[in-house]
Amino acid sequence: IIQILNKESQNCKLFEVDYVFSQDRKNYEVYGELSMLTKGIIEGRNFCLISYGQTSTGKTYTIQGTKIESGLIFECIKDIFEILTKLK
Repeated sequence: IIQILNKESQNCKLFEVDYVFSQDRKNYEVYGELSMLTKGIIEGRNFCLISYGQTSTGKTYTIQGTKIESGLIFECIKDIFEILTKLK
C-alpha cells in the first residue's frame, strides 16, 4: 500500500499495488516479474501498468526501451506473438 499526502489539504490517499520496482532494476528484470501477465492477455484478461515518478526518472525508457535495451511493451508483444505461434 502506498500512501500519498497532499501537503496543502493534508488529505491522504492510499493506493494498493502489486509491484514496486527500484530505480536500479533493469528492464529485463522488471519484465521478468511481469511476464506472466502476457499469458493473461492471451486468455482475455486485462491489466494496467502504471509507470509513476518524477520527470527524467526513466518511465519512458522502461516502457518503450531503446535500440540497445528493449522496453516492456516490446517484450510483451514479442511474447504474445511467440505464444500465438505455439498455439497454431
